[in-house]
This record gives sequence, C-alpha cells and structure tokens, in this order.
Amino acid sequence: METQPFFALLLMYIRFVAVRDMKKISTNGRCIYFSPDFIDKLYNYELDYILCHQMMHIILGHIWRPYDREGDDFHFACDIRLNALLVDCGFTEEHYAHLDCVYRSIPGTDENPVGITPDEIYKRLPYSLYAFDERTRNKFLMDSDLWWDQKDDRGDSGEVILDRPDLDSMQRAKRGMVSGFLGGDGELQQVWKDRVASAASAASLKRNDADFGCVPDFVKRMIEKMKEPTINWKRVLDHFVQERICDYSFAPPDRRFSDSDFFLPDFNEKEFISKDVLFMVDTSGSVGDEDLAAVYSELCGAIEQFGGKITGKLGFFDVCVTPPLSFENVSDIMSIFPYGGGGTDFAVIFDYIRNCYKDELPACVVIFTDGDGPYPPQEETMGIPVLWVIDNNDFTPPWGKVTRMISASPE
Repeated sequence: METQPFFALLLMYIRFVAVRDMKKISTNGRCIYFSPDFIDKLYNYELDYILCHQMMHIILGHIWRPYDREGDDFHFACDIRLNALLVDCGFTEEHYAHLDCVYRSIPGTDENPVGITPDEIYKRLPYSLYAFDERTRNKFLMDSDLWWDQKDDRGDSGEVILDRPDLDSMQRAKRGMVSGFLGGDGELQQVWKDRVASAASAASLKRNDADFGCVPDFVKRMIEKMKEPTINWKRVLDHFVQERICDYSFAPPDRRFSDSDFFLPDFNEKEFISKDVLFMVDTSGSVGDEDLAAVYSELCGAIEQFGGKITGKLGFFDVCVTPPLSFENVSDIMSIFPYGGGGTDFAVIFDYIRNCYKDELPACVVIFTDGDGPYPPQEETMGIPVLWVIDNNDFTPPWGKVTRMISASPE
C-alpha cells in the first residue's frame, strides 16, 4: 500500500476477520471478512487491488444497496464502475492471475461506465450472471457481497486477525460511536464520508484547489459535493468585518454632468473588505477529525462567499495557542495543518492577542469550538468583537455573538 496512502489510511479503520467457510473476500463497512485460503494465494499487488476494491465498495456506498438490488447482477454492475474508477489510482491491469478478469466496461457497449450509476449499468447488462453455472459466475466477480448486509461490528463470525487501533477514542468521534459500535446504516455512511474527507486531507501531497496530490479524482469530486458550508457567512459576519463604504467618489465622476465645467461625485455601492479576521479553531481533546473537516469546509465557504475579499489569520488552540498563519485564499487555508489535542482554555486566545498583536488588533475573532471549557471575563477581549461558532446546542457562551454549525439544522 506504499503507493496508495489514501486507501491505506482508510483501511486503518477496518477490522480484518478470517472466516474459514466463506469464499473470497467481503466487507460490511465495519470489517473485511476473508477466506485465509483465498488471501494466501494472492501476490502482493493482487492483495493491494482487492483491498482497495473492498474500500471502494464502502466509499461508493455499494454495501447499502436497495433491497431489490441484491444479488450477483447488481454486484457485477457495481464492480464495472468501481474497476473503471480504480484506473485513476494506477490500477491498469486487465487480468490478475488469482482474481481473474477486471471488468471495466458494460458488455456489448463502448460506454464509459465512470459517469453512469450502478443502477443504470445494472439495467443495461445484456445478460444475467444467473444464466451461468456457479463456477462460471464466480469468474465475473473477484469478491463476494455476502457481508454487505450484515451488522457484525466485532467480527464475531470469524477470527479477528488484525484489529484496528482505538481510533474512535483517539478521534473522539461524536456521532453515536461508542467502543467501536456504530448506529444504523445512515450513521455509518456519514462516518465514512467524514473519514474519506480526513484521509484525503492527510494523504494529499499538495493541498490546494487544483491538486489533491495522490487522492483520486472521483474522491475530490465527492468531497466537493459533501462538504458544502452550512453557514451564511455574509450574513453572520455583517457585524464583524471591516466595511468600507464609499458613498460618494470622484472616481469615476457622475456621467450625467460630463459636459459641464464641474466634476461631481458619483454614488458607488458599498464594498465589503475584511482584513485581519482572526479565526481560531478548537483542537482540544473533545473535538474530533470530522469536526475539524467541517470547520475547514466553513472556512473555505467564507472565503468563497466573500469573493476572496476576506483575509486574515488561522490558528489553533487547546490550553495554548498555535501561532496563527496568514491566508488570502482557499489554497492557503488548506495548507495550514491543525495542531492540539489537550484541554480547553478560551482565555489563551486573548492572552496571545494581547502579547503578540503589537501594532493593530484583529478586526474580529471567530472561534470554532464545541463550547466545552472555561470562559474568561468579557473584559479580556479588549473590545474585539467575538463570534462563537458552536457545533452543538449544548453550550452557549456568556458573551459574544453565537451561531451554530449543525449539519442537521443549520443556522
């Protein structure tokens, strides 16, 4: 997996379970189940492919197929598009000695399956796999969908060969995840969306708008779709950003009087210009990776909504402050990495401003946090407007303006 860091990171979330009486390999989004005999005969590059193949079934949501799409035919339709997408990741082999053929096109057509949904591919298949005997049918499918609908979290149906580290507690994920157990399918899908976004950020070689580094193109598109900002930043920041209003200006002069001997000022619309906005992000132990992914989405959304006219600095805090770095665009934001993981102390933000902002104070401070921590007296803000962006309904700061960053009920 050295050449596939994106998939390698995602595979860290999976338990590997050996099941003696199954064929090939399968997943349910919690574990990857495999036949030891099947895995033992694979070459390393074949193992890489089949593991990425399993992860793609999760990323693309195949394991949550509709009930009327169960069976080999729909599985085959999923595989056709999946295999075509993996070409973008460098998997170009057309045949593997122990995995058989790699089907990347709809039989009987020249259509590119990348832009077609599995459901549409399923409808266009010219034949059903059930027309063949089981041995022939298995040659079309390099893995099994046996476990797609199973709810096993712990691998109780087999022997856990490789357990994941305690990533849930390390990330302090909040969406109902307790000791590795997840809620329903919808919740598990959302958890994987967050994991994909986090892995894409971590695996990127160059983190900017044009190049996610080694992250597959289809994942970039997925992230763009699923990480829309939830906050109307133009409305929320209206009372905080520096606003320059040029009510009357001689550049250009009023054209109605261009023939006269006098130059009269023209009325210009107000122009929003925000400078020195200080964004501080809570990276304490109560904040998980998916929360940070949501924060980055909001930061990028703020820049885009202001048409690039919002600039400032981005920093992080827990019980101390990571010195903020300047940004002017989305590329700058995505190149700033979060640090932290300790407790929470909001006072350190204003201590840092008092000690390090010698010439000019920030125009405003926007604090992304879950709100769980001690609040300093309002006098500590030195009169700087403060906006708290809270990701829950449990905490309300005693002062400052508050907005909620809650996907299910955006404010």
